[in-house]
Amino acid sequence: MPSEFSLQIGDTIAQVNEVRRALGHDPIYELPNARQGDAAACLYWKALADCGATGVYGDRIAMASERQAQLAAQLWGTRASGCEVVPPKQMRRTISDFDEGKFGYYNEPR
Repeated sequence: MPSEFSLQIGDTIAQVNEVRRALGHDPIYELPNARQGDAAACLYWKALADCGATGVYGDRIAMASERQAQLAAQLWGTRASGCEVVPPKQMRRTISDFDEGKFGYYNEPR
Protein backbone atom coordinates (compact mmCIF):
# COMPACT_ATOMS: atom_id res chain seq x y z
CA MET A 1 0.00 0.00 0.00
CA PRO A 2 1.46 3.39 -0.96
CA SER A 3 2.41 5.77 1.83
CA GLU A 4 0.74 9.15 2.28
CA PHE A 5 3.95 10.81 1.05
CA SER A 6 4.20 8.67 -2.09
CA LEU A 7 0.58 9.56 -2.93
CA GLN A 8 1.34 13.23 -2.30
CA ILE A 9 4.38 13.12 -4.60
CA GLY A 10 2.42 11.21 -7.26
CA ASP A 11 -0.36 13.80 -7.18
CA THR A 12 2.06 16.68 -7.55
CA ILE A 13 3.93 15.00 -10.41
CA ALA A 14 0.57 14.63 -12.17
CA GLN A 15 -0.15 18.34 -11.60
CA VAL A 16 3.27 19.33 -12.96
CA ASN A 17 2.68 17.11 -15.98
CA GLU A 18 -0.66 18.80 -16.75
CA VAL A 19 1.24 22.01 -17.43
CA ARG A 20 4.15 20.28 -19.15
CA ARG A 21 1.85 18.49 -21.62
CA ALA A 22 -0.28 21.58 -22.29
CA LEU A 23 2.87 23.50 -23.22
CA GLY A 24 4.20 20.70 -25.44
CA HIS A 25 6.84 19.27 -23.10
CA ASP A 26 7.47 15.66 -22.18
CA PRO A 27 6.14 14.49 -18.82
CA ILE A 28 8.42 13.84 -15.87
CA TYR A 29 8.25 10.62 -13.90
CA GLU A 30 10.03 11.80 -10.78
CA LEU A 31 10.55 15.20 -9.20
CA PRO A 32 14.08 16.54 -9.61
CA ASN A 33 16.40 16.94 -6.65
CA ALA A 34 16.30 20.35 -5.01
CA ARG A 35 17.69 22.32 -2.07
CA GLN A 36 15.57 23.05 0.99
CA GLY A 37 14.62 26.70 1.38
CA ASP A 38 16.25 27.72 -1.93
CA ALA A 39 13.66 29.16 -4.33
CA ALA A 40 16.23 29.02 -7.14
CA ALA A 41 16.59 25.26 -6.67
CA CYS A 42 12.99 24.32 -5.83
CA LEU A 43 11.45 21.00 -6.85
CA TYR A 44 8.82 22.76 -8.94
CA TRP A 45 11.06 25.39 -10.45
CA LYS A 46 13.34 22.64 -11.72
CA ALA A 47 10.36 20.58 -12.94
CA LEU A 48 8.76 23.55 -14.74
CA ALA A 49 11.75 25.73 -15.74
CA ASP A 50 11.60 24.59 -19.38
CA CYS A 51 7.88 25.46 -19.31
CA GLY A 52 8.51 29.07 -18.28
CA ALA A 53 8.73 28.93 -14.48
CA THR A 54 11.10 31.63 -13.24
CA GLY A 55 10.77 31.08 -9.49
CA VAL A 56 8.80 29.45 -6.70
CA TYR A 57 7.89 31.40 -3.60
CA GLY A 58 5.96 29.03 -1.30
CA ASP A 59 2.43 30.05 -2.20
CA ARG A 60 3.05 31.12 -5.80
CA ILE A 61 5.00 30.18 -8.91
CA ALA A 62 6.32 32.93 -11.17
CA MET A 63 6.06 32.22 -14.88
CA ALA A 64 7.73 33.99 -17.82
CA SER A 65 4.39 35.24 -19.18
CA GLU A 66 0.86 35.97 -18.08
CA ARG A 67 -0.37 33.45 -20.66
CA GLN A 68 1.63 30.65 -19.02
CA ALA A 69 0.39 31.66 -15.56
CA GLN A 70 -3.23 31.79 -16.76
CA LEU A 71 -2.92 28.38 -18.44
CA ALA A 72 -1.47 26.80 -15.28
CA ALA A 73 -4.21 28.38 -13.15
CA GLN A 74 -6.88 27.07 -15.51
CA LEU A 75 -5.42 23.55 -15.51
CA TRP A 76 -4.96 23.52 -11.73
CA GLY A 77 -8.25 25.20 -10.87
CA THR A 78 -6.45 28.01 -9.04
CA ARG A 79 -5.88 31.68 -9.82
CA ALA A 80 -3.23 33.78 -11.49
CA SER A 81 -2.21 37.39 -11.02
CA GLY A 82 -0.03 38.74 -13.78
CA CYS A 83 2.83 36.30 -14.32
CA GLU A 84 2.27 34.48 -11.02
CA VAL A 85 0.06 31.47 -10.40
CA VAL A 86 -1.08 29.96 -7.12
CA PRO A 87 -0.18 26.26 -7.18
CA PRO A 88 -2.75 23.70 -6.03
CA LYS A 89 -3.00 22.90 -2.33
CA GLN A 90 -1.10 19.60 -2.76
CA MET A 91 1.84 21.38 -4.39
CA ARG A 92 1.93 24.10 -1.69
CA ARG A 93 1.89 21.39 0.98
CA THR A 94 4.72 19.53 -0.74
CA ILE A 95 6.81 22.71 -0.92
CA SER A 96 6.33 23.24 2.83
CA ASP A 97 6.94 19.57 3.64
CA PHE A 98 10.12 19.53 1.55
CA ASP A 99 11.44 22.69 3.22
CA GLU A 100 10.70 21.09 6.61
CA GLY A 101 12.85 18.08 5.68
CA LYS A 102 10.08 15.52 5.12
CA PHE A 103 11.36 14.54 1.67
CA GLY A 104 15.07 14.00 2.28
CA TYR A 105 15.19 11.75 -0.77
CA TYR A 106 14.94 14.84 -2.99
CA ASN A 107 17.35 17.03 -1.04
CA GLU A 108 20.38 18.07 -3.05
CA PRO A 109 23.47 18.86 -0.97
CA ARG A 110 24.66 22.47 -1.04
